Amino acid sequence: MVGGLGGLVRSAGRPAVTDAIRTWAEAVRSVTPSLPIPPAPFAGKLPRPSDLVVTEGCTSPRSACSS
Repeated sequence: MVGGLGGLVRSAGRPAVTDAIRTWAEAVRSVTPSLPIPPAPFAGKLPRPSDLVVTEGCTSPRSACSS
């Protein structure tokens, strides 16, 4: 399979293969249903990124150094 694909790329040229892959991807995208992204049930309980940042002079996350 891999050898055959390499031969296809060499014989057809990269632009033709790129166009074929783009066409295939657009066809797949058009037939797949768009699904809503459900909310994460515990997202409000996760720490904020700023709570996890280590500040200068502190070897622990910011929330541990400020107390």
